[in-house]
Amino acid sequence: MATIPNNTVTFPYTIRISRRARQISIHVTPEKGVEVVFPMKTRQCEAIRFLKQQEKLVHKQSAIWQP
Repeated sequence: MATIPNNTVTFPYTIRISRRARQISIHVTPEKGVEVVFPMKTRQCEAIRFLKQQEKLVHKQSAIWQP
C-alpha cells in the first residue's frame, strides 16, 4: 500500500497491474479501499499522476462508504 502526499491529506491506495486492462482505472470500495488498475505497458508514475488528478473524485467516492 502506498500514499499520495497532498498539502493536507494523504490516503492509502493499492496498485494492481493488469494484463487485460486497456486504460488506467480507479476503484473505490469499502473492502479494498482505493485501487488503481493499469495496463502492463503503462508506467507506474503515469498511474499515480492519474490518481492525483482524480483525487477529488476519490475523496467524494470514499465519503459514500464512511458512516
